[in-house]
Amino acid sequence: MRLLPVVARVGTPLAAPDTLAAPMRTVDRVAAVLAAEPDATPAQVAARLGVSERTARRYLPADKMPSRRRQSSRAPAMATG
Repeated sequence: MRLLPVVARVGTPLAAPDTLAAPMRTVDRVAAVLAAEPDATPAQVAARLGVSERTARRYLPADKMPSRRRQSSRAPAMATG
């Protein structure tokens, strides 16, 4: 028969490791890049984080987004005269 050691129960909780923190979310990573480089373009942010430009654009604040080009398929307004 094998005897197991007796463990005293004194009420001390088991120590949980502090390294179980969740990894940074993409939105936080984008914000960190923009804090370091405020004038970074979406392409630069994407390259720095190793994500696609589309992903970087998704998490950029509205004031950092470049304006969209006008669609050329749109018909010009007709002049009345």
